[in-house]
Amino acid sequence: MNRAIRLAALATAAALLVTGCKKDFPEGPPGRVVKRNSDLVSIKPTIVKRYLTTESRAGKRSTFRVSKEDFRLCNEGSSYPGCLARNKPKGKP
Repeated sequence: MNRAIRLAALATAAALLVTGCKKDFPEGPPGRVVKRNSDLVSIKPTIVKRYLTTESRAGKRSTFRVSKEDFRLCNEGSSYPGCLARNKPKGKP
């Protein structure tokens, strides 16, 4: 009985961990990345919100939230969303 409960709890924890890893945020407007910003929201559990600010050719700035991977791939001065496709590791969808 205890083994069944532990196994069920372990399976539930694994499922929650897998679904919580990848966060998909809506894609921001295209433009040149002019600022990268990350805010620590909480320590336990560690929650960090990451933002990119892009500037369009017309000079309009837009700030939007991105995933950890998108934040890592796009540096200041690169074009968004081109930096995502260009820097994505080969073999990953």
